[in-house]
Amino acid sequence: MSLFRSELERVRGDLEAMREAAGLGLPFGWEDVWLNLALVPCGAMLAVLGFVAPLGSLRLAMMVLFVLVVVVTVGLRLRYRKSTGRSPIRRREYTLGLAVGLLLAGLGAYHLFAGKARGVPMLEVGSVAMSFTAAMLLMLALTSPGRRSGLGMAAALLALGLVLPSCSPRQLFIAAPASVAVGGLLTGLIMAWQLRSERGAHEPAAD
Repeated sequence: MSLFRSELERVRGDLEAMREAAGLGLPFGWEDVWLNLALVPCGAMLAVLGFVAPLGSLRLAMMVLFVLVVVVTVGLRLRYRKSTGRSPIRRREYTLGLAVGLLLAGLGAYHLFAGKARGVPMLEVGSVAMSFTAAMLLMLALTSPGRRSGLGMAAALLALGLVLPSCSPRQLFIAAPASVAVGGLLTGLIMAWQLRSERGAHEPAAD
């Protein structure tokens, strides 16, 4: 029975790889939709707290949210690890997402500290970082239909980058989580629409 299940998983993975090569497969599932939609209440709650909570606690809350997103993404990557034979498409996209996220976080931290050492306002550096991140997500979204959901977060980060230079520290802790909520909502909606469209395309036509 386990041998049959392993063979079935392998065949399923081969079929998904063929569909992706033909431009038909989507590198995400409903877990990704719910993960992105979960950012909406988290970001909205942090944005509301931005009005009243101490800035130190808001920094900690933002870090906790970031760590949770990374942990969940790593969990999904492990779920689709190579040894299980599950979706190589999703495994590749999770790996790409983690690599790009860590690279952007590292570069962003470096430029923020380097800019601060040279007397450049941190919000100016952050604005440029958000704008370039949005541009990169936009380019990735245009490379394939499977990455089209990147348009949602790209739009949110672009808007954040435009308003950052005029934000006070407290306004920053309102605008940043609000952009996370908007980006999560748009991304989740685009993913859900694509998944429903894909399911409809594979359902047999009614006589």
